[in-house]
Amino acid sequence: MTRFAALAAASLLAASLLHSTARAEEPAPTAARIEGELHVAAEQARDTRVALGVSGLVAGAALLPAGIGVATRSGDVPRSIGTGMVTGGGVSLFFAALSLRSSKVEGLAASFDARRAAGVPEAEVIAQTESEWSSAAEDSRASRTRAGIVEIALGVAATGVGLTFLLAPAGIGGMDRNTQYTAGSIVLGPGIPLLGVGVRSLLVASPEEASWKAHQAGRPAPSRGPTASLGILPLPSGGGLAATGTF
Repeated sequence: MTRFAALAAASLLAASLLHSTARAEEPAPTAARIEGELHVAAEQARDTRVALGVSGLVAGAALLPAGIGVATRSGDVPRSIGTGMVTGGGVSLFFAALSLRSSKVEGLAASFDARRAAGVPEAEVIAQTESEWSSAAEDSRASRTRAGIVEIALGVAATGVGLTFLLAPAGIGGMDRNTQYTAGSIVLGPGIPLLGVGVRSLLVASPEEASWKAHQAGRPAPSRGPTASLGILPLPSGGGLAATGTF
């Protein structure tokens, strides 16, 4: 029996040492890894901003002159259509202007580079960056959710009111047909774009959220706690009891 007890103790000790060694070798976030992740995320965010800005400028440049030309033609229908085109072009230019603002993840990458250049200790750089990164991701999630709800509400309202003005008989609020068409076109113009932007805000994660999630996915999973198991270890002289565990 003493022999079996010694064998069990030796097995437990070996398992504990192996687990401790494996835990010590688990990769921890390094400044080099964070630098690579942040710069990739910042570059992607910048490319997205440029694409949105260019598309907005192209749409605005196409709609505004054409809308002005159509609106100056004689007749109620061309005037209404042209007014809607001008409004849509203005909304496109507005969103293009918003894309000029740098994203938070670009600011995080710049702050990280500034700390490294200032000689801040690596452990402090990592701790500060991860704290700011986590806060930025949470703030972005909350703000895009609020913005998405507001944008969809405004888009639904504008679309509904605009279609009502365009399709209903003249006389809403005492307006004649021409005035009602013009008002409907002006209100409907930004309605559809606002709906699209709102849906995107609700469904698409921000660069801060996506990059932070990817960073977290690369971190080692936490220990699941102590476990133990018993088994039979065959020996030349007969069977023996063996125990293994992780702590």
